[in-house]
Amino acid sequence: MALSKGSWSPTSGMRENWLVQVYETDGSGFKSFSFFDQTVNSVAYSGTILNTPSIRESIDIFRSIFSVSNLSLELQDDAGSTYSDLRQDFLFGSNYYLNGDVKVFSCLESGTVANFNNIPQIYQGRLEAVSHDDNTVTLNIVAKRPYDNVTVPNIYSAEKVVSPLVYGDYSGHASIKTNGTPNNWRAIPFTKYDATGMAFISGTIAETSQEVATYVSNFDIFIKYNGGDYDNATAGNVKVFKIPVSGKYIYQVAPVSNSAITTSSEITAANLSNTYDFDDSTEGTLTFPIGGVNAATYSYKERYVFDSALEIGQQAQVTYDVTGYNNLDNVNVQLILLDADGANAGTGIEAEIAANASNRTSYVIATADAVSVDVLVKFEYSSGASPAAVVEIKEVFFYIIKYKEDIQFIYSAADGETQGYKGSSTRVTKIHEAHRSFVHNILGVDTDGAGSADPDGWSDLDTARSSWTCRYNLLNPMPAKKFLDKIQFEGGFISTFSSSGDIKYIYVKDSYSSANHTLDKNDLTNISYSHTPLSSLITDILVNYDPHPAKKSNYRGQTTASESTIRSNYNIATAQVVNYNLDALAAGIGSDLTPSSANAGFIDYYGNLRSSPRVIIKAGIVNPTLFDMELGDICTFSSMLPATAFNKSFSGAYFMVTSLTRNSGKLQAQFIEVS
Repeated sequence: MALSKGSWSPTSGMRENWLVQVYETDGSGFKSFSFFDQTVNSVAYSGTILNTPSIRESIDIFRSIFSVSNLSLELQDDAGSTYSDLRQDFLFGSNYYLNGDVKVFSCLESGTVANFNNIPQIYQGRLEAVSHDDNTVTLNIVAKRPYDNVTVPNIYSAEKVVSPLVYGDYSGHASIKTNGTPNNWRAIPFTKYDATGMAFISGTIAETSQEVATYVSNFDIFIKYNGGDYDNATAGNVKVFKIPVSGKYIYQVAPVSNSAITTSSEITAANLSNTYDFDDSTEGTLTFPIGGVNAATYSYKERYVFDSALEIGQQAQVTYDVTGYNNLDNVNVQLILLDADGANAGTGIEAEIAANASNRTSYVIATADAVSVDVLVKFEYSSGASPAAVVEIKEVFFYIIKYKEDIQFIYSAADGETQGYKGSSTRVTKIHEAHRSFVHNILGVDTDGAGSADPDGWSDLDTARSSWTCRYNLLNPMPAKKFLDKIQFEGGFISTFSSSGDIKYIYVKDSYSSANHTLDKNDLTNISYSHTPLSSLITDILVNYDPHPAKKSNYRGQTTASESTIRSNYNIATAQVVNYNLDALAAGIGSDLTPSSANAGFIDYYGNLRSSPRVIIKAGIVNPTLFDMELGDICTFSSMLPATAFNKSFSGAYFMVTSLTRNSGKLQAQFIEVS
């Protein structure tokens, strides 16, 4: 794990001693071991470690993950009076050590040491297994992290239905029109039915007034409930929305096309596409002209086709005005429903109007499944000078009323979890905020420093990710580590945990002007140079995002980007298309594989990292003043041999520490070029 620095200050000629504490499972005491005998803080550490163990930790900036190695310690058995028979102490004795904590400290001070002020902790694990032979005892230690053995979501209703883990700002709509916006809903599962209605789990955070909708699959729409109130309630540790037994939903469905079926030279049709745009302020017109006509009935019929059938008992409707009425017997507006075979499928109602009229409605009720509706307008003229009228058709639509049938899910616009850190009750809206909130609130890691201090690296990340918004509605349990890795990858950052539990945030910035360490050839040994593999380059990317709330594996947004220069420079014959499905990142997708601003969005961030090979340096660190190096530190190099990395100058080049391997008195490091 990342180094817990303390005030550790190595000096030349040092002799590093690892101080190992192996705790009983109840934490009441520990056994103490080291490379050589030493007393620290009045505790005698027995120099019984026989092997040369190593601790390796690394970050992958291309996948945004952090990893740390396990640890194996080989101890001398029967090594004197301190521990006379270790094999009997660790298992089946009077104390329990399996699954207990193991802490490792790096001591660079000689002789007896009064305290741990200058001794940083470099590792924390737990004892997983013990083995022995006649002379040695081997401890197998696995790294201990805050997310170990944690699965989320992990809060359940009394009916054992998991409560969603939710982050982000959700916005539904109150309109019964199928194109109502915004349209950001999330699924919430059914948990209980009783005489008062159906209860659905919203999450662990309550909102006093939020919209609740159902999903209508044949039209791919979300429609808010009508005709019955819904209640917020608390049921144990979860919050629920309760839909009454009488709960129903009402919606309007617009046609998908229109065409003239019957026309008349005396009737002028205009702008009829405006008649199904869900906008009452626009209209299509049918105009009957002044003069030049004989006594007769003049008709015009427009057919509107729907992409799904209107069911028996439902209705089609038209809203219209009549204006400029003059010397006509009446205007007649009729709706005719047709089934797939063109047969009449409804009971039409004629509306005869003998004057100007506003906000009139005509409708027809389906007697069979219908797929289209004809709007028939008649102008009836018998006598008189200069007959005229205009029918202004505002909207044509299906008007559907249904009761809740499927009780597996409804859909909510309730927002997700609050930040929680630094006492904030503000809702999480950004993807990096979701990560910190999860670590703070669910894993129980204190991410707040003294005063108003934030975790290392947070302030810069917070600024760089200000437009990377998040919506994530997690319904199915997953390991906490997998959850965090997903958030990190989609958010373009990495988190590490020090051995004492402190969190650090790391990402590659647009540019660098300073470094944590400046190294030259005298600080290093066994220097080697390589580059990121050709297979890691991205020439084409396809990103799916904004997952559909009701359709699994279906995304409502897609962005692509391509860079032909990369293919040309490195003789890549065909596009290397990399596909990503983003479930949490809602905005901040980006668009450029070779961006001017690497942190403008997801595509820009990973495109910047993977649009060209990057130099990798591996070396041993021989300067002990650099042993406090940590993952994510930025380094520069000068006076190197050779003077360039391939054909790249070290001048103005910045490298990030991406791997550290610690042995007693030794440090191996890997650096990757980041600018």
